[in-house]
Amino acid sequence: MKAVRVVFDGRVTGGRLRDEVDGSTDTARWVLVSDVPRLPHVSLVDEALLRLR
Repeated sequence: MKAVRVVFDGRVTGGRLRDEVDGSTDTARWVLVSDVPRLPHVSLVDEALLRLR
């Protein structure tokens, strides 16, 4: 099995956040970067957080 993970940097510019229809996203929501370490996540997220500092 092989997995590809991509981390994006983005900014909210408007519109309404919604769950993905018939996709792989369980729930779409905005969270503060400072809250991310306490959420369930893969190790790639830790690498992305280090780059943000």
